[in-house]
Amino acid sequence: MSAEATSAGYLTLIRAVLYREALLFIRYPANAIGGIVVALFFFVVVFYGGQLLAGQALDDS
Repeated sequence: MSAEATSAGYLTLIRAVLYREALLFIRYPANAIGGIVVALFFFVVVFYGGQLLAGQALDDS
């Protein structure tokens, strides 16, 4: 396979995946927004949980 054929394949793949994700977001907005909220919640729990556990050690450095 040539480099041109490979990049065209990846471009087509990326375009198809983005199109699929856009359709899923439009068809199921509650599910999509719920997924974003859950991911954000876990990030906040991990971030602030780490700060609470480390406590003073982070402030001293």
